[in-house]
Amino acid sequence: MQKSRLVMLMLVMVVAFSGVMQSCVNITIPDADKVHYTSANIWFEHPDKIQSVNHHQGAILPVGTQVTIESVSPRAIHFIDQRGTRYRLILMRKYTGPEFTIEDLFKQYFTLTDPMGKTGEFMKLSEMERGYVKSGRIRVGMSKGAVLMAYGYPPSHMTPSTDADVWKYWDHKFRARLVHFRNNRVEDIEKDL
Repeated sequence: MQKSRLVMLMLVMVVAFSGVMQSCVNITIPDADKVHYTSANIWFEHPDKIQSVNHHQGAILPVGTQVTIESVSPRAIHFIDQRGTRYRLILMRKYTGPEFTIEDLFKQYFTLTDPMGKTGEFMKLSEMERGYVKSGRIRVGMSKGAVLMAYGYPPSHMTPSTDADVWKYWDHKFRARLVHFRNNRVEDIEKDL
C-alpha cells in the first residue's frame, strides 16, 4: 500500500513538473527578432496580465504601436514598447479551441508591417472607421477589419471564426456584447447580455 502511494505521488510530480517545464519552453517565431507593430488595439488592466479573452476594460495599447518581442512560450508572449513598458499577453486555454496556439495568438496581434504607415491596413479604412479605431469603439457601419483593429479578436470559444456573421466580445467577466454583421459591415450591436 505504501509503495503504491509513493508511485502515485511520483507520477503526479512528474506530470506537474512536465507542465511547468512546458510553460517555460520558448517557441521560435519567425522574424521575432525584428521590429513588430500591434495590428489591433490591445486592452489591459495590468500590462503583465493581458488575457487572450480580451476584456474591454482599462487602458489600450494602440494599434500600430512599435514593439520588440522579448520571448514567446506556449502560454505567453512577452514584449516591450518603445517607452520601455513590458507586457505579457497570456493565452487563456479556457477561452480558445484546443487547436488554437500561441502562434495563432501572435499572428492575430503582431505584424511586421506598420498598419499606420501610408499603405498600412489602418490607412485603408474610412475616416469614420479610423476615428472609432483610435478611440477603441465600434459602431454600426464599420467593416470587420475596422472592428478587429478597434476591439481586437473575439475569444475563439464563442466566435470560432471571424468569417461568422455574429461575434461575441466580453466587456468584462460578467457582461458581453454581440456584434452582428451583414455583408461584412456591422449591422447591430447587442449590449449587456
